[in-house]
Amino acid sequence: MNPRKRLLNALYAFHQDFKVNKFCDSSEVEDSIDSLPETDKNFILVTRNVKDIAGIYPISKTLSGRLTLGDILMAYHLYLKEKNNIGNKDDVVTEADRFYGV
Repeated sequence: MNPRKRLLNALYAFHQDFKVNKFCDSSEVEDSIDSLPETDKNFILVTRNVKDIAGIYPISKTLSGRLTLGDILMAYHLYLKEKNNIGNKDDVVTEADRFYGV
């Protein structure tokens, strides 16, 4: 499977579990990040502490379906919001649902 697709699937599965208050296991996300090409992996790791990812990289508020770096960066930053309980849960779930087209 395409490494970017694998990561997006893992991030979406984490979101689905988070949304229904199910135990959220991040090991698949971390494994998927490790399987990315070095450039993608480095970009994710370098930007993980950036508060406003849109300020440094062109991303969309919705998943493009083209498996772009912008798609995985946005999905990853939504994952970090969920994993670290940043912001109001309902707002984060709504933002992630909009991104994934749910």
